[in-house]
Amino acid sequence: MKKLLQLLIFLSCYALYGQNPPDNYIYLVNGNPIKGMVESADESKIVLFLENGGRYPATRNKFLIFFNKAGNYLTPDMLPPDVVQSAGIIRNFYQETMPTEDAQDILFRINPREVIPCRVKNRLESAVNYTTIDGKSASLNTDNLYALITRDGSHQFFLDPSQATEHLSQMKTDFERARIVKKQIVEIPKPILKPTEPLAEAPATSMTVSQAPPPPVKKKLTEDEQMTYQGKSKEKMYELEKLLDRIVDSKRSREEKDDDIQAAVKMFVPDAKVEVSAVNNPNNKATRSISDYLNRLSRLSYSKVDITYAEINFIDEFSSDGNGNYYGIASYVQTFKTGNFVDVTRKNQKIKLQGYNKRVNGVDEERFDILLGNISISVDQ
Repeated sequence: MKKLLQLLIFLSCYALYGQNPPDNYIYLVNGNPIKGMVESADESKIVLFLENGGRYPATRNKFLIFFNKAGNYLTPDMLPPDVVQSAGIIRNFYQETMPTEDAQDILFRINPREVIPCRVKNRLESAVNYTTIDGKSASLNTDNLYALITRDGSHQFFLDPSQATEHLSQMKTDFERARIVKKQIVEIPKPILKPTEPLAEAPATSMTVSQAPPPPVKKKLTEDEQMTYQGKSKEKMYELEKLLDRIVDSKRSREEKDDDIQAAVKMFVPDAKVEVSAVNNPNNKATRSISDYLNRLSRLSYSKVDITYAEINFIDEFSSDGNGNYYGIASYVQTFKTGNFVDVTRKNQKIKLQGYNKRVNGVDEERFDILLGNISISVDQ
């Protein structure tokens, strides 16, 4: 009863639909926000750590959404029922730093439902005026918006929080893709200079030095292409996650595991490596080929092993190598669990868009195969 009274006192401090400045917020099922953090989560309940130092446990259905100081958010369904897996996600969520200078304000539009990266100029009672990422002025009525998350970490609902949260939960991936939009820098090729004419008094045998041609201009992917291929790359990584979980399954035969290993190897570039570290000494790192790494996983003697991925986000968008291919890097959290042992490691996955041309109706169209590259342990680990 005492904890409930403390919670009600907190609730009286915040307006329901006002703009909330950057901080750690928890929205209860009635739509009221309180300041605090998620401490832990299991299959049935979530425990809060409130701003005043108190703790408040409640069943999962008592909460709508959680915001951190960076403006990112989680909903209860994004927290696994496993205590250890949730702990890793919660820790990384609250360790998240403020977005970079490339971060955008994000408007969540109702119809058509989409996220809009922009720079908000001003907010009126009935409209939000903003500048698009290509520099154009625009405006949206607030009755066609359900939320706004600004680049400084603040947020605002335009619908009842319970309605807005349903949209936010479904648009999480689109939000993560749209939030960081780097400015496109167009590379202008240097002009080709004509060779210097030989002087009249120069001997007839003198050589004319020709100017080397300029390097080819590296094509940049459009914002839509970045979002599309980052989304497909995440799907590819989740596909690998499922294969890893099958490869370590002790109930499956050697032949079944070998088939999955071959399928996983085909997802990578031929020379891809995996960085691994010793459990008792994280600084003791080694690299292994993909096939060697997968074979070692398949021969683990544990009765049950779970390997899961979470928080897949691109830290380097795709950039051209000048030869028709593009490379990007995604960061993610891998959880390895067997019995009472759990290892949570943040890793980086290099990804290659391998270009090729496909003739469609007599016209060559540029296409890409998505291949996974080297896997390394994050330097922040």
